[in-house]
Amino acid sequence: MKAEAPFFDTDLQPVFDATPVPMALSRPDGSFEYVNPALMNMLGYTEQECYSKDLILSHPDELPINRQIRQSLLEDPFTPITIEKRYLHKSGKSIPALLTIVAQPNAQGAVQRFIAQIVSLEKQKQTENALQLFRTLIQQSNDAMFVVEARTGRLLDVNEAAVDSLGYSLDELLTKTVMDFEETLSTPDDWQRMLDIFRRERKKVIEGRHLRKDGQVFPVEVSVSYTRQDDNEYLISLARDLTERKQSEAIIWQQANFDSLTNLPNRWLFANRLQESISRAATNHQRLAVMSLDLDYFKQVNDTYGHLVGDQLLVKTASRIQSCLRGPDIAARVGGDEFTIILPMASSLTDINLVAANLVDALNTPFEIGQKRIYISASIGIAVYPDDAGNADGLMKNSDQALYSAKQNGKNRYRYFTPSMQRVAERKNRVQIALRECLANNQLSLVYQPIVGLQDGKLAMAETLLRWNHPEMGFVSPQEFISVAEENSTICDIGDWVFTNASRAFIEHEHQLPSDFALTINSSPVQFRNNNMHLLMWCEVMKKYPSIMKRMVIEITEGVTMDLDGGSNNILNALRREGFGIAVDDFGTGYSSLTYLRRFNVDYLKIDKEFVAGITTSAEDLALCEAMIVMAHKLKLKVIAEGVECAEQARVLTDAGCDYGQGYYYSRPTSLEALIQQHGSGH
Repeated sequence: MKAEAPFFDTDLQPVFDATPVPMALSRPDGSFEYVNPALMNMLGYTEQECYSKDLILSHPDELPINRQIRQSLLEDPFTPITIEKRYLHKSGKSIPALLTIVAQPNAQGAVQRFIAQIVSLEKQKQTENALQLFRTLIQQSNDAMFVVEARTGRLLDVNEAAVDSLGYSLDELLTKTVMDFEETLSTPDDWQRMLDIFRRERKKVIEGRHLRKDGQVFPVEVSVSYTRQDDNEYLISLARDLTERKQSEAIIWQQANFDSLTNLPNRWLFANRLQESISRAATNHQRLAVMSLDLDYFKQVNDTYGHLVGDQLLVKTASRIQSCLRGPDIAARVGGDEFTIILPMASSLTDINLVAANLVDALNTPFEIGQKRIYISASIGIAVYPDDAGNADGLMKNSDQALYSAKQNGKNRYRYFTPSMQRVAERKNRVQIALRECLANNQLSLVYQPIVGLQDGKLAMAETLLRWNHPEMGFVSPQEFISVAEENSTICDIGDWVFTNASRAFIEHEHQLPSDFALTINSSPVQFRNNNMHLLMWCEVMKKYPSIMKRMVIEITEGVTMDLDGGSNNILNALRREGFGIAVDDFGTGYSSLTYLRRFNVDYLKIDKEFVAGITTSAEDLALCEAMIVMAHKLKLKVIAEGVECAEQARVLTDAGCDYGQGYYYSRPTSLEALIQQHGSGH
């Protein structure tokens, strides 16, 4: 329907047109008499559309409110009505608004028109909704939120998480200040200092400790924002409980710094503690000692009783070590059975000796584990700051060298580092490096020492001996380089070289040697470990020469027979099956055991020169040699006496029934050609 022209024509129209507040004048029948531009803009209609009698501005859902408004106006038209309702924008959008409407009387006092003011609440509602959503988020947050009056520290508002975390009711909390529950800010002065920081930095994250109503203290991380409104200052803080994180960090730190088995500091933490101790000692002009401690025979415990018992032994060991230390001393486990100890404030050697002696005694005392009584001991190396080294690496290196010396000198003792140990270590390192090149540079050679029959004095065998002549170091003793070769496993390659060249020489000179002549070749325990295939290759090489193979003897030490696992035992048996003879070298100096001699098919027993040297002067040595000879013969073994130096020794051994003799009395080690010339051909 076509809109009617408005009849509102007064001096007030310019005022209505200019006001930014949406306004409308309506007739008693509800049609618009006047709509100002602000209302048109709010609802999106043109002036002509606004005056259409078909125009409906109210939201369809607001019909009950419209009826309420009409009823109120009928009853009392001249009392203003203010009510919230929704209007429809031309686009269909709902607009919340605050309607104020009142009737204007005519001259007779009847209703002439209605004057309406419509204020959009859209932005206000959006703000209220946002605030409500924000409030909901705050209340549902797992972190405690506090609104604080900055000057006094008084709490103005808190969320539910704050109530739960501190254990107070909401009403109780709103009577508190931050100083009542934050342990790090317990006084007004503390609060003022912190407030100055907040004012300066505006935003800050700090760590604190909150005190619950029940007295429990827990760590928190607090994010604080400072804000100012007019003359009022506020702090908005969000506090996160760090209890679980701190516990996790503590577990991670514990695992990273402490040995999980013994609970002692590990290698990493020990290095830090050592550096700190050195710094303090340097500042205070004090001495400190570092001990490297290694358990003797621990491998045998693991092999015999298993790793579970071994672990229990390590735990008890750690406890005994700690019981021997003074208050400031630090013990750490840095490896399987390796421990290190720092003795700060070691003012005298007497102090160090006392601790070291107590450690040796404590660890030499039997351990009771379950129903087992276990015996071990400890070797200890000691280096002193600043006497032996001025830094952590030097102290550790030197204490390790002293430990090595303690091991080499019988174990179950402690040794101090000396400069000579450094020279020995440097020499050992040089030998170790040179060993890796000795084969390629053709620096090795072989010599042979004859073994003669004591009853007829004829050449029966010869022992193959290795020599190393280095271009710079000169002659290097086998006693020096064999142990190093065993440590770095070059002994396997060196052993193959010895066997190859010795067997080749035997084959070449077989026709010049006695038909029953045998050649012995030394082996190393390393060659028997971990199913090593080197020794089995010897069998393959010699299968082409079966007559020679049956006249070759592999010398093993007593230590090998005592330490044979299943794989090593298989290797020894394979050598024996192929025809190699087996001799036990240095008998009587190691772990002599008749059980092992009976268990393995051995052909020869070699009495160590240590016993032979005393048979003409010591009744005990003579008795031991005679006993070993009788025992060997009872086991159907031949006996070779090593280290025969004179005719009298040879005579006594012959009278005792010994089968063979070997030593300088017969010949020094020499070439195979010289040996043949010396003893003549057996053919």
